[in-house]
Amino acid sequence: MSRKSVLTLLFITMAGLQGISAAQAEGGQAGDYSVPTSPQPRGALLEEFTGIHCGYCPQGHAIAEKLARASERIYVVAVHSGYYSTPGADEPDFRTDEGTALSAEFNTDEAGYPCGMVNRQSPGGGSPVCSRSQWKALAKEAIAETAPVNLLATASYDGATRKLAVHVEGYFTAATQAEGQQLSVLWTQSDIHGPQNGGLMGDEYPHRHVLRGYVTPVWGDAIGTPAQGTYFTRDYTLELPESVNGVEVKPEDINVVAFVGAGKRDVQNVTGCKPEYINYSKPLAGELSAPLIPIGGYWGCNFFEATLKNNSDKTLTEATFSIDINGTAKTATWTGEIAPFESKEITIRTQYDVEDNVQNKYSITLQSLNGQQVEPSVLSGTFTSPREATPEISLKLKTNKESDENTFCIKDADGQTVKEFGPYPTGSVTETTESVTLKPNRIYYLEITDKWGDGIYSPAGYAVVRSSDNSLVDQIYAIDGFGIRSVFRTGKEAVGIEGVSSQSAADADIVVYSTDGTVAYKGKRSAMDVTPGVYIIYDSASRTVSKVTINK
Repeated sequence: MSRKSVLTLLFITMAGLQGISAAQAEGGQAGDYSVPTSPQPRGALLEEFTGIHCGYCPQGHAIAEKLARASERIYVVAVHSGYYSTPGADEPDFRTDEGTALSAEFNTDEAGYPCGMVNRQSPGGGSPVCSRSQWKALAKEAIAETAPVNLLATASYDGATRKLAVHVEGYFTAATQAEGQQLSVLWTQSDIHGPQNGGLMGDEYPHRHVLRGYVTPVWGDAIGTPAQGTYFTRDYTLELPESVNGVEVKPEDINVVAFVGAGKRDVQNVTGCKPEYINYSKPLAGELSAPLIPIGGYWGCNFFEATLKNNSDKTLTEATFSIDINGTAKTATWTGEIAPFESKEITIRTQYDVEDNVQNKYSITLQSLNGQQVEPSVLSGTFTSPREATPEISLKLKTNKESDENTFCIKDADGQTVKEFGPYPTGSVTETTESVTLKPNRIYYLEITDKWGDGIYSPAGYAVVRSSDNSLVDQIYAIDGFGIRSVFRTGKEAVGIEGVSSQSAADADIVVYSTDGTVAYKGKRSAMDVTPGVYIIYDSASRTVSKVTINK
């Protein structure tokens, strides 16, 4: 246990777990359990060994955070241990006894920081400790597997007593089980501000997923070798200390992680949870930060996105915002659900005017939560109005070898998918040219996403967007993070006119669109043959769009 931690084991309903059937354990039937009894996907435990004097550790932190955001079945534990974690004068001490024991057992000082373990497994044999460049591949592989044991963890925190109560259930589904299994339960804390070499934030670097202590012994409570169909449950209480090594413990920032391992390695499965909070009141408050895909250089869609953190013990169901574009403000409302002390990506829908070919200033200000005024939180930036394109566009795309992680699609100004390209085969690079015909005088965007947040590299992918006259709309040769968007407008309507004779030469190449956006004709103007009605005509020679009425 960590220093200053107090552990009380309430009860253990194991009673010689080996050989106990599902019906016998707890005296109930399989349908009575909260934990699933059918095979479930495995989770991935990433134990990241780090320290405040490690210049490359912020890179490891960023990779770990992206993995945690990419999949809810990836659990990160940042273990501060070893040489780089030793604090200097007046520096915080994030080390724990358990972290020191883990580092010694797996000899992490010899690996170079940052390093880590994914489920404490090594596909090639030898040490499970690996470099940060291997974390994603190992985590992807782990969560694609079926877990031999299902796990469920719930927790509650009582502010009156500072007691953290943890409940864990397990059900073994695999016919063959590893020997010498044990249950481990630990707790982490996020958003601890402190120094970090390479963090470029002074003493305000936000440390996340920091190991603060174990609820069980560091090597877990023994389970043995359970048979298929075995069920178990364990309950613990831990009195949260006011601080660990002088670093304050804020209950709202903690998470619980529980995993079953075989020996000191081979994590069979992992789960985790945020506690429910009792007798722990925090006023309504929220904090805005950038979304997964930030606004780039161009925008103009009917929505903005942001990450909203709930800093209160109440569930958020509504928020109001002031959306200011170039000094003109409008009020917008979001509805949904964000649990206490959790964060969520939200979409704020609004319509506004933009200025062409200049930098438009925007700010999103949080005004109220659940109908109550709160301390403002602001997200701001600039963007240029959308690029110009013809309704018919072509896209030259190149993937990397992990195209299963990516999506390529066209969406409208409301964020609705109009056309999706692919999927493209994974394991090899695809270079292709795609085309799509869109409605004229509309805003659209090409959206390229990367599920795992490491962009499209090795080799680098790209996208080149061109109008039907081959003029360039956009070229994207750096697809970073969780993705990128290229926003464009499919031309502007000219003043409505009767007939078409004055618009361009008879031999001009044109595309004629019906008002519903479908192509009615494509070819030379002199040969145009359409039924009477209202049409939008794109002239490739003059690169103009006009609205015409054909009477006969």
